[in-house]
Amino acid sequence: MRDHLRSFPPEFIEEGPEMSIGFYESLRTLTLWRLAETLDLGEEELVHFFPRFNRLEKARQEYRHESAAHVGSLEEALASDDLKRIKGAIDAFRETRDRFLEESLEMEQDLLEVLTVEQQARYLIFMETVAPEIEGMLRAFHQLRS
Repeated sequence: MRDHLRSFPPEFIEEGPEMSIGFYESLRTLTLWRLAETLDLGEEELVHFFPRFNRLEKARQEYRHESAAHVGSLEEALASDDLKRIKGAIDAFRETRDRFLEESLEMEQDLLEVLTVEQQARYLIFMETVAPEIEGMLRAFHQLRS
């Protein structure tokens, strides 16, 4: 992950929050463009694919946010030594996770239905290789700024 830190120009780090938003949006745009290029999507396919992809990405963002809140609740519950509170925090975390997994599988299936078999394979490869790399860059960027 340290290699990612060296790849950021100083102006991305020294500027205010608006630069962070601009950087995030630029990276997202680049990611979407690269995904569309990887899948070789035509105009008609783009119209059907990206609304589904955006819905899935929004669900992932919401889950990450909820998950972070649940981790905080779990840590607080553990610190309290209250077994009932710990169990409640575990149950809430698992319920959120299970709901996300079920919904995201349905959304991904809906997304894959608009792609050919070859595009589905390219999508899965992209999401398992390129997407984590980009997420690593974003994490490194946020670490560097904080």
